[in-house]
Amino acid sequence: MEHPPAQRGIRSHHRATALKALSWLGVAVVTSSLGLRSAAAAPGDDDTRVLLAEEPPEAGDPSDISVSGTRAAEESLKQPDEPPPYEGSSFAPPPPLAVDERPAPLAERVELPRRAVELIPRLALSLPHCEAGEASSDRCSGVGGGMGLTLTALWRVTPWFAWGGALSVVGFENEPEQAEYRDAQAGAALLALVGRVYFMDEGRLDPYLELGVGGAALGTQQEEPELAGGRARYDETSAGPAVRAALGLDIHLTRALRVGPSLGVTRVFVDKVRRCRGGGGHCHDHTTSQRGHLDSYLELGANLTIQLGSEH
Repeated sequence: MEHPPAQRGIRSHHRATALKALSWLGVAVVTSSLGLRSAAAAPGDDDTRVLLAEEPPEAGDPSDISVSGTRAAEESLKQPDEPPPYEGSSFAPPPPLAVDERPAPLAERVELPRRAVELIPRLALSLPHCEAGEASSDRCSGVGGGMGLTLTALWRVTPWFAWGGALSVVGFENEPEQAEYRDAQAGAALLALVGRVYFMDEGRLDPYLELGVGGAALGTQQEEPELAGGRARYDETSAGPAVRAALGLDIHLTRALRVGPSLGVTRVFVDKVRRCRGGGGHCHDHTTSQRGHLDSYLELGANLTIQLGSEH
């Protein structure tokens, strides 16, 4: 059935209007799709380029391949160059420390220091000397060597000097030449103020010189026959001021103990000899020039030193 010409014109106008609306709708859809893709790539142009570069190009599209290569070249140009290797000359060495900034050296540990108090027992071999008299020396000619014990206490004021006191007792053998003398004995005793000078203030060795001043007594004792018959015991004692000089060398075993030898001589200045009959009998004095007397003795000793108190 054919429509009139007026209706055909209206329908043609409606088709044109619909086609135009469809074309505008297609443009709007394409625009919106492109906007969504741009928003997803908004964090950065570099990310957008990387995403686009990662999309595989469609086959047969040479323009996409050239664009991808261009973008890869741009990315390589944007990467920073690697720094050159360090050769040790880029930084200056630290400045030297000033003299005032340097730390003070540590104090050196003193090796085996000396202590303030010294207690010294000494055991010695003693050799006496008999001074001959004008008439004879029968009172001491038979006196021989013996053993002596000495106790010394010192206060070491400094590492170089000490002073104190000493008490010494010595027993000698006595074998008189006269056969009528029996049960003979001899001995000596010394009490003195002692001073020492040391030569080392530290270390294992401790050499010294010693000087003592005091009083001493030397004597003999024996049984003798009497003119009236029988026998009696007589004592002869020579006493007077005394001087003792010695030298020694001590070796440290520990920080508190030393041992060592010493050599000393004691000289007694005797002005008279007293002879007494035993048992509280009569006594009388003789001159030193009559029948001889003991006046000195030599000592070779072994010392043990006990160190106490604070260290110097």
